[in-house]
Amino acid sequence: MGQRVGAGRGGGAARGVAVAEGKVFTISGANIVYALDRRTGAVVWRKSLIVEDNGGDDGCDNDSGQCGGNSGGLAGAVVHFDGMIYVGTEGSTAGARGRGYALDARTGAVVWTFWGPPGPGEFGHDTWDGDSWKTGGAVPWIHPAVDPELGLVYWTFGNPYPRTDGSSRAGDNLFANSIVAIDAKTGKQRWHFQSVHHDIWDADNVMAPVLADLLIDGRRRKVVVYGSKTCWFYILDRRTGEAVHGLEEREVPQHTAQKTAPTQPFPGGEPFTDPFPRLDSTTRPVPFYPVGGLYSVFWDRATILFPGAGGGGDWAFPSFSPKTGYVYIGYGLVDSSYSNTRGGRVNTARPLGELFGGGLVAMDPRTNTVAWRKEGDWSLAHGNSILTTAGRLLFQGRPDGVLEAMDDTDGTTLWTWQCDAGVNTIPVSYEIDGEQYVAVLAGGNGLPFPDIPRGDHLWAFKLGGTVAQVPAPTPPARATRSAPRP
Repeated sequence: MGQRVGAGRGGGAARGVAVAEGKVFTISGANIVYALDRRTGAVVWRKSLIVEDNGGDDGCDNDSGQCGGNSGGLAGAVVHFDGMIYVGTEGSTAGARGRGYALDARTGAVVWTFWGPPGPGEFGHDTWDGDSWKTGGAVPWIHPAVDPELGLVYWTFGNPYPRTDGSSRAGDNLFANSIVAIDAKTGKQRWHFQSVHHDIWDADNVMAPVLADLLIDGRRRKVVVYGSKTCWFYILDRRTGEAVHGLEEREVPQHTAQKTAPTQPFPGGEPFTDPFPRLDSTTRPVPFYPVGGLYSVFWDRATILFPGAGGGGDWAFPSFSPKTGYVYIGYGLVDSSYSNTRGGRVNTARPLGELFGGGLVAMDPRTNTVAWRKEGDWSLAHGNSILTTAGRLLFQGRPDGVLEAMDDTDGTTLWTWQCDAGVNTIPVSYEIDGEQYVAVLAGGNGLPFPDIPRGDHLWAFKLGGTVAQVPAPTPPARATRSAPRP
């Protein structure tokens, strides 16, 4: 008999399990890591994490809107490698101090902990003013990638806290908005790259990294593709962190109160979508707001900025195809209105009447340039992740419930299926008895469209399947709208 592992308090964000060593490794909303017997579901071991190890306070100050000291929670898919599992955390919007855990897969014992904001005596600690590191956010809430040959874990860390107010945390705020190469066995940092210094734009570039071996300028390069709500991919050497297409620190707009960084890094190549609003697209701002693009500044007046809190590439995981050499990513076109008003509370709201949009883009990491783009009605940056296959197909779901199969050469639509709820998950492909299947879960999501159709539908497809499609649900509204009057 198996044993049910409940979600516990808080619900959690278990975005996937690891299956290895005859076990299934998962997390619960009670901040417990479980190892289950793969065949029976029986609990082999359990390990409670997120204990009161940082002297934090889970309460919030209702006067200031700040929630410093929150201990956070477990998040992300569990990753297994060579007898160890890796588990991340969430909670940057509440002032948690982010950390990534490595556990012994046999026993659940913690082998090492890597802190997002470094503590005293650790590299990067001096990039936080005063005690701001204690509540600095920088949570690794998406799963890492592992290079077995190099023995490195590539983990991405999110935005600092407070999210849009930099006045209390002068400095670059490592390892917020960074990818860190960590020794898989010891937890020691090998190198890091910070994509946004002293972030005040909620540019938490935690998209799962992609590892690829590429031929660039006649030289075989082992790269990690790291990218982002800034609309740029950063193509980095996996051994050293070097930007393989070059990197330039450019001067950006400044705001004294925000203690902004004087420069930001721009890689060689081009962004995968324009990081500035345009009047001739869905990114056109609604009237009567100040407007800016990437790295524009703001303070106490709501200012429309793009890519926005849910724009660019948020957490739609990219996919690499060795057949084409392209990295495919869904992106969002979502203007947001940023300000620091009402006693310090952050505001990244979408102004009423603001349009949503997005698309799918194929990027060539050998040049960091766009190969082709397919723009449409929907933001595709929130779990609408992509499956690439050896049969030269792309599969991607949409917020309106449609699962789409496309040609990986140019994005031509080959087949669609209505799944009855928003497809904000990653399709998977597998084989049973020589027959190939594709499966996807359609459950919906609340971002960025609050009215995405919800459900709990698991669909599995094969050639010759006989189950019929379902009627299309009411699609999400394509513009933000005010709540109905009571």
